[in-house]
Amino acid sequence: MTARELAAEVLRRGREEHVFASDALEALIADSPQERRLATQLAYGTTRRVATLDAILRPFVRQPLFQLEPEVLDVLRLGAYQLVLLDGIPPHAAVHETVELVRFVRKPQASGLINGVLRRVAELVTDDVTGDLRADTVPLDGSQQFRRLNQAILPDPVTNPIGYIATGFSWPRWLAERWFDRFGFNECCRLGFLFNAPPPLWLRVNALKTTRDAFRTHLTDAVPGEAPQSLRVPGGSIRDLPGFADGAFAVHDHSSQLVAMALRPKPVGKPMTARAVPAMATNAASVAIGVMSVVMSVGAAAVVGHRNATRRARPKAAGQIPHRHSRR
Repeated sequence: MTARELAAEVLRRGREEHVFASDALEALIADSPQERRLATQLAYGTTRRVATLDAILRPFVRQPLFQLEPEVLDVLRLGAYQLVLLDGIPPHAAVHETVELVRFVRKPQASGLINGVLRRVAELVTDDVTGDLRADTVPLDGSQQFRRLNQAILPDPVTNPIGYIATGFSWPRWLAERWFDRFGFNECCRLGFLFNAPPPLWLRVNALKTTRDAFRTHLTDAVPGEAPQSLRVPGGSIRDLPGFADGAFAVHDHSSQLVAMALRPKPVGKPMTARAVPAMATNAASVAIGVMSVVMSVGAAAVVGHRNATRRARPKAAGQIPHRHSRR
């Protein structure tokens, strides 16, 4: 698959199967490793900036966006992201290659609509990048800069600052309202740029196999962090890093590594956690004391199911009336 096809499939799986973009992309990318970089940018960027992209598309689509077929809306968002927020792709190439996706998503009848809308979006976008925050400037990913548009599309940041934060940085409205009251407009904008920037890639060196200093000899660009086994490395394919197949490291955010170190684990017994997701912090704590961890991942549904099964198995007292849950 091409990078755009990979990104479209990631969006579909997220929408229909509720699969995280990272998991969907990792499952698909093995067959097309050369498309990894662009596919990752498109899939992650489009997912992060849905509200911004919808605001840009809305003036050029006659019907409400929610009435479009989901596959068509996915393609329009991918095209708008390339035109407005992604550098290095000529507008004509972005439009043409995105229109070609209609066959991949099995919506060939939508080619005219997608071509027309994306051409209007391409006319809207300028090459000017500025530091001015206005209704005709869109925050860019990974910088403190804005892309200037030929007309005001976003809410006016002076008269509607919460609307600008929610739309420009693609935040839920309730979060924009809460944080605007708590932090103010300027801090919300700083956080908006921070959240939309590609996150740094942090590794935790497996201390049971090697040391951080020894592992760094294979990664000249790696930068150590405050956590004892942490290394920040440039983005790229994790599978291509030395030691991947041998378990020499784990991808582990630096803040989470610091949490594990704050526990000050002692070499007594084996640490165990019960939670709904893989417990990287517990694993880090166990490695720090030189033992293997016992990790129990229990989802909320399993806990509720066990509780209900226990209730059903419990003997009823004489004269007890079974409790019936309302279905309203």
